[in-house]
Amino acid sequence: MMMIHAHKLMQTRVLRRKIRDLCDDGIEALGMELSIKPIRKQIKELRNELEVLERSHNKNAEYEGLIWFVPSGYKVQGEVIGHCKHCEKEVYSGQKFPDPKEEGLFCNYYCRRVYRNNSIK
Repeated sequence: MMMIHAHKLMQTRVLRRKIRDLCDDGIEALGMELSIKPIRKQIKELRNELEVLERSHNKNAEYEGLIWFVPSGYKVQGEVIGHCKHCEKEVYSGQKFPDPKEEGLFCNYYCRRVYRNNSIK
């Protein structure tokens, strides 16, 4: 167990070093007015690999230097129950939306407000 943990720590250090070196290369490339697209791609791949590795040995959100992407909480679920009166997007049964019994079916509160303001004029 301890050997696996030490090996993973070594891997994270190596990945962090590679990312720092690539960032330095990117800064130098910008100074010489060269394209940094391939460097950005490598950095993104290494960061994803680093995140997977750190999650695999149970690092938590408070771990210094670890970037966590918190899920947005918005997930389209359920069946299509109709279309928004304002923007005509599909509205799903699992969405949190204004009560359709009041004014009709809307995908969000913004569309309901805009539709209400336009219909009052």
